[in-house]
Amino acid sequence: MSRYVHRTKGYIVYVGYDRPLNYVFLDIEEVNAKNDEFVFDCLEEKSPFLIKDLSYYEPILEKMGIKLPQELINKVHTDRDEQQGRR
Repeated sequence: MSRYVHRTKGYIVYVGYDRPLNYVFLDIEEVNAKNDEFVFDCLEEKSPFLIKDLSYYEPILEKMGIKLPQELINKVHTDRDEQQGRR
């Protein structure tokens, strides 16, 4: 599994590729959250293990005012394309 952390105003975004389950994931938490719950948890999506591209999450990110750097998106897609883990 690759996992990257992106900090943005008010949020911490965890994004990456899970090689054993072959899906891309995205979880978001508030910076000053008083509990360990995510504001968005991809595992709560209807079919999270069918998500193969970060573009699926664009409406969610846009709604929250979060813009992922293109370099980060490229890293996750490269991990997926090359079936990489442990990054």
